Amino acid sequence: MLSFHQDIRIDLAAIKANDSAQTYARILALMRQMHSDPSLADRLLEHGFGADKRREFSVSKWLAVWRQGKDLWRLKWWDLEAKGARYRFVYVYLHKEGRFVVMAIVKRMDFDYDNPQDAIRQRIFKSLSQSYGL
Repeated sequence: MLSFHQDIRIDLAAIKANDSAQTYARILALMRQMHSDPSLADRLLEHGFGADKRREFSVSKWLAVWRQGKDLWRLKWWDLEAKGARYRFVYVYLHKEGRFVVMAIVKRMDFDYDNPQDAIRQRIFKSLSQSYGL
């Protein structure tokens, strides 16, 4: 139901090189949790879920591109936020396959959702096209 695009290796290498060992370990643990927790998938298409911080994560549509027909979303984990590690898990929902694919794990400050020239955005869009024809 949920998988990780091969590009995640790039993100994990950057996190390991540039962030604390604790943050890297926590992100790996969150990836395992995402992969194995079926109840999490029930919330991944619920825009605004967890925004009140009463849940362990928050879900939002990437509205600008969602409105253009790309079913992209972002997830943030409140425990990472509390530790100053503001990472976003950017994922797509593949309707025909009924599954989610995490396309990127990026620091919020390093990612400009609205800039078409942003390198991470370009990577995500290229991978969506090449891997899934989107």
